[in-house]
Amino acid sequence: MLPPPGVKVVQHDASRIEWVAEVPLPLSGETGAASLELELELPAHIEGGQDRWGSLEVRSRLASPEESSVPGLRAATIDDLRRDALTTAHRLKAASERFRRRALGAASLMAVHPVPHVDSLFEDEVAPALEAFRAHRIAGSALPDDHPALTTERRLADEFLSNKLLDLVSDAEHAIAELLLAERCPHRVAYQLPAERMRRALADALEQELSHRAIHGYATPTEGDDHALERFLDRASVLKKHFQEVLFFDVESYWVDHRARNWVGALVATVAAVWAFLWQIYLSRGGADGAFGLVTLGTLGALVYAAKDRMKAVGNTWLAGRLTRAYANRVTKLRAPARLTGSLDKARPVAIARERFARREELNPDPLNPSIRTARTVLLRYSFEETVSGHAALTAAGFRSIKHIFRYDLAPLFSRLDDPVKHVPVLDRDGSRVGFVVAPRCYRLPLTIRRSTGGVTTEHRVVIVIHKLGIERLDEPRSAEQ
Repeated sequence: MLPPPGVKVVQHDASRIEWVAEVPLPLSGETGAASLELELELPAHIEGGQDRWGSLEVRSRLASPEESSVPGLRAATIDDLRRDALTTAHRLKAASERFRRRALGAASLMAVHPVPHVDSLFEDEVAPALEAFRAHRIAGSALPDDHPALTTERRLADEFLSNKLLDLVSDAEHAIAELLLAERCPHRVAYQLPAERMRRALADALEQELSHRAIHGYATPTEGDDHALERFLDRASVLKKHFQEVLFFDVESYWVDHRARNWVGALVATVAAVWAFLWQIYLSRGGADGAFGLVTLGTLGALVYAAKDRMKAVGNTWLAGRLTRAYANRVTKLRAPARLTGSLDKARPVAIARERFARREELNPDPLNPSIRTARTVLLRYSFEETVSGHAALTAAGFRSIKHIFRYDLAPLFSRLDDPVKHVPVLDRDGSRVGFVVAPRCYRLPLTIRRSTGGVTTEHRVVIVIHKLGIERLDEPRSAEQ
């Protein structure tokens, strides 16, 4: 089951899942809407009421430009160089994704015959990306060293794109080994020769690039040298942040209940004061007419004031809850930095997002006997509704969509899980003694993601397999049930 178009669901690290969604930018003067909803089902005994907002991380940026706004690298500013480098990096990444997607189709169990396009897979996808990469490098090397800051930035761009080329080679090699030549591939024998040709071409490209990196003194991965590998990964991470920084929005977020607290408090206090004032008039008349004794009058007055305070406390909570459920828990406004688009009106946000988090306890059918309901679960639902405005400056700069990166940390659950392995008794091979095998103790958390845009709603389901030490993998629901 493939995720909805524009959505990717992955395991980010040992404790966090990540889902990435892209929202198209409308044309200038137009607006668009999109929504993303995530539902995570947890067994009630491990949920523990963790801080949901504290476990959630949301980062929003412009997707890498699909076309250069600075043809031929005639860049006037450092940000121009960054955007141009990101354009080429986008081409390398897109080539990697297309290569894997086509390899996945060729290795499908539904493919009755070998797919002929495997013979030209490298030439169709990887070779054009390599040509674009080399053209970018040649154009950058031909520019004069007339400004030290621009010269330094061009060198950084060359190293950054070199890292992206290594990623392309690595991804293509993994696709060949894990898909075309995998044991489960029905036509792996037929794919053997074209796969070997592609592997040789990838090795040649890697050899040339490693030579270039050695000449220019770039951090280079070296087999058997842990320190060099660590330096390479650290450097790659810093370079990625350096170039993608130009894409990130200026973010303004506020909590709805905090923003409306004074208005809600004033409304509830007014209602409570009117209620207490009317009772005070009634009690004063009853006291004047002798209808109430002094003790009774004092007791009723105390009860009125106590009820007034409780009305204020309960009313504040009730109205704030109704407001956040009807509107949002948190509102986020995304504005592009002025230096990114020059004439962009910063007073008008590019996007406004409303976020909600809801928790609901459910009693589901027992997995072994569905006729009874004994399975207590907690359903966490996070929704992200966004209104996007088109900007001519962003479109002219080559930007076509906004990328939202969501990460959710499951680490607070791990301390409530059972041991990660169990020792299970089995008979040894000759059947004469009892032996033990180590069996993993895993928990399966169903996850559903729905994306709505342009009036079309798509849905994707996965199962997160976790144990006490972290996330093990993501499964499709069918494979998780087997």
